[in-house]
Amino acid sequence: MGAGAPTAQGRAAVPIAGHRSPVHAGPNTARALLFLTMANGIAACTHDRGAASDHGGGTVTTTVKIDNFGYRPDDTKVAVFSDDPGAGVQVRTPEGAVVFTVPTDGGSIRGKGRDTASGDRVWWVDFSPLRAPGTYHLWSASLSARSYEFVIQPEVYHEVLRAALKTYYLQRCGIAKPAAYAGVWADGSPCHRADAATGPAAGHMDRGLRDLTGGWHDAGDYNKYLWSAASNAILFLLSAWEDDPRLFPDADLAIPESGNGVSDLLDEVKWELDFFLKMQLPDGSVLSRVEAGGSASGRSPPSADAAARYYHDPTLQSGAVFAGSCALGSRVFAAADASDAAVVAGPYLHGERSADGGLPPVCAATLSMPPSASCMRVIQSSSHFTSSSRSGTPLPLSGMLVSSPKTRGCSS
Repeated sequence: MGAGAPTAQGRAAVPIAGHRSPVHAGPNTARALLFLTMANGIAACTHDRGAASDHGGGTVTTTVKIDNFGYRPDDTKVAVFSDDPGAGVQVRTPEGAVVFTVPTDGGSIRGKGRDTASGDRVWWVDFSPLRAPGTYHLWSASLSARSYEFVIQPEVYHEVLRAALKTYYLQRCGIAKPAAYAGVWADGSPCHRADAATGPAAGHMDRGLRDLTGGWHDAGDYNKYLWSAASNAILFLLSAWEDDPRLFPDADLAIPESGNGVSDLLDEVKWELDFFLKMQLPDGSVLSRVEAGGSASGRSPPSADAAARYYHDPTLQSGAVFAGSCALGSRVFAAADASDAAVVAGPYLHGERSADGGLPPVCAATLSMPPSASCMRVIQSSSHFTSSSRSGTPLPLSGMLVSSPKTRGCSS
């Protein structure tokens, strides 16, 4: 596709079990959705389903790429054709009624040349002047074919936003997920109960058996890490809440905590941060992962996975991810007045201060406080500063940075 072009086609609705109340509209919906889809690795991709018949008449062609989620009334609305659409393109209802014609009624058809990545010649069909909510498809007389259906409506991103948020509940480790909350992804028994007595991986220091239950499974596997993927998820979720808390009410996602008076998004973040706290050792250092020995994934559903799991030694990254995530969580929970679920940065944040009271850079970035001149020397002398870090290997700590300055710190 040409640079900046929408690439998704078709529509995929993800039902959420027990959905009870709408997310309120707001100007930052799209930004919040971007945060959350980035955090959870969701992308709107082109699905090459081939030509197909669809209700409403006509042959559906995949040479017309429309937005997978739809368009809001005031959005720019562009479809990408990988075959010449001809001199005019109609927007039709499912029944075939013509409601708008490009360019006769407005909009434009522009050839964009050959796309380097795909090798396709592409045309952009802009039908932005059409603002009336409804369900439509595009029809090209030149191609004698039409697009998949799409919608125009103010709340077009809301179900996508809920689906993105719901995936975090489905990634929870250590609990049963009944159908009332998980729908078709229900798992009637808790998974990985042995995490309650986790021992060390081979080659890592024995710190006894530790209760490391909870947290989120990493992705397609069931491991649990304190690294940048986890901190990025927390950062994006909490940043989205700070942008517009009205988008993330209580009792919206149908999770076990719904109805407790706290935003469901904050309840979900708390689930992960509670696991972070279990990973902290008495000396303030933070275990880096819980991982199945020699296995990247387990059986499905998660409750059927019986692979042995072990903890790994602390690292600088796990400590920084812990400190930054908990500091940000503390600030956001304080702002939300959710004292029953508040978290703090804990001993690591304070234990790693330099002689003149400065903070490690990642913590300083999260708290919007200036690091001291000697804080890097403190980190480099820390037992959590790995040999690869000393050799100059970059550490992926950028996920801790907060784009807008905040002055509120965390408590101990």
